Amino acid sequence: MFETPAGVTLGAPEPRPFLRAGDVVELEIEGLGRQRQEFKDA
Repeated sequence: MFETPAGVTLGAPEPRPFLRAGDVVELEIEGLGRQRQEFKDA
């Protein structure tokens, strides 16, 4: 399992948090498949 190094988001652009409830992230790798995730409040 990999973890994000401490402080990696300090250089992220405003607004923060970068991803919010309702945002959708889609990832596709040719020949492997597609993944879609919708963010929700914790």
